Amino acid sequence: MVHNEESDVEKVPADNDHLLAFAARLNQALDHNGIPPKNHGRIQYVSEMFLLSHAGAGKWVNGLVLPAKARRRELAQRLGVEYDWLEFSKGEMLASKPATNNSGLRKLPILSYHEAVDFDKHVENFVGETLALDINVGSRAFVIYAQGTAMSGRFPEGSVLIFDPDVSPRDGDYVLAKINKLPDAIFRQYVLSDSGKFLYAQDPRYQTHKMGVGDSIIARMMQHRTDY
Repeated sequence: MVHNEESDVEKVPADNDHLLAFAARLNQALDHNGIPPKNHGRIQYVSEMFLLSHAGAGKWVNGLVLPAKARRRELAQRLGVEYDWLEFSKGEMLASKPATNNSGLRKLPILSYHEAVDFDKHVENFVGETLALDINVGSRAFVIYAQGTAMSGRFPEGSVLIFDPDVSPRDGDYVLAKINKLPDAIFRQYVLSDSGKFLYAQDPRYQTHKMGVGDSIIARMMQHRTDY
């Protein structure tokens, strides 16, 4: 389901220098989130993340149009960067870290897809392998390593997936979900439509799942990284 892209573009055209400067900051934020570079899936990723056509996403990434203000705020929020930095190049790119976390690093527990179904039981008083990451997430956040082929087109096996169960997912987000009668969590894209809530795989060999009784979202993906 693709949004009406006329509403996704700023009505007052910006000059070329402004467009290119905004696109440069956008691409810097995408880089920070571990999103593949241009010509290696970046435009497709943005297309799927924000429910744009491939052409519409390409205009954002390449500085051909300026996203509407509401979309710019959404970009900042979903990419974990400061809005003033993205919009005006003011201040720091990343949200300031809590004062109690002097190193800027969080040790997040690494869970399996099976453990993620009952993440609370495993995260509380966690004893096991952790990954130290410079990221601002909630106290119950955790890491999973991508595996399988369902999402490997966008998230190669071994990618670090950072999830926060205390952040509600929105249309187009990537999530961990619990499906009734399946013992393990699954990683999919969450899409809302007039006909229901759906979980989409990147690999077309996997069926789209319409969420029903007994299904639930476990956590929203906050970032993914391939540099570990």
